[in-house]
Amino acid sequence: NIPLMVQGASVNWHWFYPAFDVSFKNNDELIKAGRKYNAVGYINSGWTDDPQTLMRLSWPDMAYGSIASWQSEPINQLAFFQKYTKIIYPAALAATVEKAHLALMRSESFIRKAVGQTDFALWEDPFSVKSLQMYEKNKENLHKGRLAAEEAQIYLRDALKSGIDTTSLFAMLVGAKELDLLALKYLYAGNIAEMHKKYSKKRDLKEFRMIMGEVTAYYHSKTVDMYDAIVETKEMFRKAWLNEYTPFRLGIPMAKFDMELQYWFKISKRLNTLAWNYKDNEELPNLQSLLQRQ
Repeated sequence: NIPLMVQGASVNWHWFYPAFDVSFKNNDELIKAGRKYNAVGYINSGWTDDPQTLMRLSWPDMAYGSIASWQSEPINQLAFFQKYTKIIYPAALAATVEKAHLALMRSESFIRKAVGQTDFALWEDPFSVKSLQMYEKNKENLHKGRLAAEEAQIYLRDALKSGIDTTSLFAMLVGAKELDLLALKYLYAGNIAEMHKKYSKKRDLKEFRMIMGEVTAYYHSKTVDMYDAIVETKEMFRKAWLNEYTPFRLGIPMAKFDMELQYWFKISKRLNTLAWNYKDNEELPNLQSLLQRQ
């Protein structure tokens, strides 16, 4: 008889904000199997193979697995964050942090339904045929996911004013910003694709140039929004990373943010040619050929 240990894991290795609804269920099922086969213990684990991972975001997973392994029945997942935050934070702060956790969990779930593994989706081509098909089927999931991410940011910025556990709360804020950026990227790309389709055959040039101004204008356009969101998220991620780790490997995610920024510079430049280089009855080029990511 060889002693058996069961090991669970936070679902964080391809998800920059953990998929708690998945990992909580995984914990329950693994613990159930461990009891069935008389396991002598349960191990929690988190993974940092992916350089986008902030381990502080997985702390609720660590707590859930540790608690669940000592219970005779599965934990009430709906009540978990209420109890978790009451133990960690003062009463005046706990409810706000609980709301932030729940909003983040909703945001991650909605966005994951749309894009799958969020780490990869953050850097993929939003104008590919595959991405635009995803957008068409998931507009509501992306929209709801972004709203929930923004809701979480409101709670977290309020909680950070307390000066309590600011390192963990800031990591959560970075997770919310990344979810916000991810949803924004695909919503904007889908909106641009819809605009391109509407005007692809012929167009009133005055109207078309005004619409294109909302996409590429120097001030307050969609592409400028993307520049700002990428740069802000990058610098926040850098700070959160250095709160947890040494600078080793930090250059990898930083380079990815830089590549994403350069990509949107290119998108803006190429889209701007549509407004001025084509006559009113001249067909616009195929969107994928115009904006292909290299």
